[in-house]
Amino acid sequence: MPLTDEMKKLRESKAFYAVAGAGDLAAETIRTVPDRLRQAQERSDFAKLQDRAVAYAGVVGSKASEIVDQLAERGRVAMERANRRANAQLEAAERARATEAAREAAERAEAVPTVTVVDSKPADSTEPTTPGGQAASGS
Repeated sequence: MPLTDEMKKLRESKAFYAVAGAGDLAAETIRTVPDRLRQAQERSDFAKLQDRAVAYAGVVGSKASEIVDQLAERGRVAMERANRRANAQLEAAERARATEAAREAAERAEAVPTVTVVDSKPADSTEPTTPGGQAASGS
C-alpha cells in the first residue's frame, strides 16, 4: 500500500485526532502559565510560601532518612535470620552425612568375613602340636 494511503488512513483515525487534541490542549495550558503565576503572586506572599516549602522539605527529608534507617535495620535483621537458617541447614546436612558415613563404616565392619585358622596337620598325626599348630619338639 503506498505511503499516501497509509497517511490518509492515519489522518482519518480517531487516535490521530486524540493525540493532536492532547498536544493542542497542552500548548494552550502552557501559554496560560505566566498569567496564572502572576495571579498567584498577587494573592500570596512568596516569602512565606518559600519558608513553608523549605520547612516541609526538611521534614520530608528527615522522615525519608528515618524510613531508610528503619528499612536498613529490618534488612540487616532479615539477612541475619536467613544466614542463621542457612547455617543450621548446612550443619544438619553435615551431621546427616557424618551419621551416614558412620553407619556405612559399621556395616562394612560387620561385613568383613572372619578368618578361622585351621591346623594344617592331618588329624591322624600322633605328634603333639602347640596351640599355634607347630610340632612340639621333643627331648
